Amino acid sequence: MSSLAPTYAEARADLLARPGIPGPGRRQALAEAADAWLAEVFEAAGGPGAGASLVAVGGYGRSELSPGSDLDLLLIVRSSASAEAGLAERIWYPLWDSGVRVDHAVRTAGEARLEVKAIASLVLVFIVLELLLSRLLYALEIRERPY
Repeated sequence: MSSLAPTYAEARADLLARPGIPGPGRRQALAEAADAWLAEVFEAAGGPGAGASLVAVGGYGRSELSPGSDLDLLLIVRSSASAEAGLAERIWYPLWDSGVRVDHAVRTAGEARLEVKAIASLVLVFIVLELLLSRLLYALEIRERPY
């Protein structure tokens, strides 16, 4: 797998050195280079045969991989993370060895589902708070206006 490591680093360096690629296009191209490399690493590690999924999250998951970004990854496995430790190691070690910064987690589908529900609930709370705060600020602004 060591032959895979330079692939992303080289593609990334080439993209960053290439003039004339605007921000959104560069972010998309970096995400595509990471996708191609990670697909190779995942395949070599036996991820598809294990019924696992490697999911990009965060800015990378939105195909907005900035030049200084790390790779935010979630490995979704069938059974417990401890039972799938060998698979996770076969994926994470080539990434770490390449020098690429990685933020990673291993979850079962059920655990991932619970986290998504918790995050969605938290987002809803922030939306409601924002709405209440904006109404409060508007009310204070009206109250302080001279007639």
